[in-house]
Amino acid sequence: MKTGYYSYYNYVYGPENSDIQVKLTTLAGDPDIYISTNSDIKFPTAKNSDIVSTSDWTSDEIIIPFTKIPAKCLNTTFEQGFCTLHIGVFCDDRFGASSFSLVVSRLHKDSKTGNEGDETDAESEENKDIS
Repeated sequence: MKTGYYSYYNYVYGPENSDIQVKLTTLAGDPDIYISTNSDIKFPTAKNSDIVSTSDWTSDEIIIPFTKIPAKCLNTTFEQGFCTLHIGVFCDDRFGASSFSLVVSRLHKDSKTGNEGDETDAESEENKDIS
């Protein structure tokens, strides 16, 4: 990913009361994550986002508790629709080009084993130059 650019991803999720996990594994450079749970903010940035992770040189893991997910996305039926988590990954130009792996998943607890999981990749939407 080129420096000074955002890459955008969407994660569409259904109406269940479970946390969402966002894992960014840094392969090169220093990518940062900006997340919006607000349907009006489709392209989150450093100045316009709900959740931010800007750790230098490390992989990031964000757990979004279902209590921070908009109420309209919880306790509904599938016929009532789905919601979208908007994710922006920014390549910090201080460290050169970035490459990364991004995995978004719902954390469902198995009542028998206590294991969490159900990984689903976020889908790429577009790049946006912020310079």
